[in-house]
Amino acid sequence: MEKSVNRIYGFLRKYVFWPLFRILSSAIVGTGVVWLFLEPYFFITKTTEVPYSFWSFIVFAGFIGFGWFLFNGYCLAGYLKRSVVIRGHSDTSITIKFGNIFKQKGWKAISVNDFFDSKVDGEVIDSSSLHGQVIKEYWQDDGRAWKQAISTSLEKTETIEKAPSRSKGNQLRYPIGTTASNRDKKFLFVALGQTDPKTHEVSANAESLIQAVKGLIKTARATCGNDPLFIPLMGSALGRVPGNQIVVTNLILTAIFEEAGEKKVTAPITLVLPPNNPDGINLQSIAVGWKKHG
Repeated sequence: MEKSVNRIYGFLRKYVFWPLFRILSSAIVGTGVVWLFLEPYFFITKTTEVPYSFWSFIVFAGFIGFGWFLFNGYCLAGYLKRSVVIRGHSDTSITIKFGNIFKQKGWKAISVNDFFDSKVDGEVIDSSSLHGQVIKEYWQDDGRAWKQAISTSLEKTETIEKAPSRSKGNQLRYPIGTTASNRDKKFLFVALGQTDPKTHEVSANAESLIQAVKGLIKTARATCGNDPLFIPLMGSALGRVPGNQIVVTNLILTAIFEEAGEKKVTAPITLVLPPNNPDGINLQSIAVGWKKHG
């Protein structure tokens, strides 16, 4: 019940309350600007008759309000911006934008569990996760083919334990941050969350997210060359990293800039946020925050 209420409230906040607030505030600005010029005009010219109709006034104020809506949305408050560029202390710059990770042209980073499981059955791997979507769409739902495609890059990685009691999925567990690559389809798969051997539930925290992103960037440095690297908002959904999307975004940025500070990374790097922007993220405010304190 509580989840349903929160979902309804989130929908109303995004699609009703905030748009209505922006429209009303812009309308007030437009009306105020027109009235600001009309009042001294009537005072100076001593005009008593209004030379235009009420609806002309409304239309003119509407044009000004709409112009303010666009100017404020793109240049000041930034609520209409769909992408920004953030630069750290190193030479690395990161673009943040809304979009579909699978429609980007370049290397794509996908988070997986620490067992590098390959069975998309809704229990071991959820079909709605990016991990599940990649196997279904790019390997025709053939988990064995996906596992074979990344096996070479995992051969040199030492496992941290074996879980023979696990009823489904792989038994070898890899360290968080372990990254497997596939050059044919240009994917990087990074171990982000720890998996419960019995329930198969994956969980992560801020520390493991930073560790995973750093491991990803190290592999990207040796693998991607100067090809673009696209990173989704890892850990914000099934990864269960605590905090909203803004917190997760800043954690990923922190990890990238920390790793980039040690040595140059592939360029350009783009952080791709969900296109529907459920949390109402303001990219401009994130960019300003990093410019001041990043």
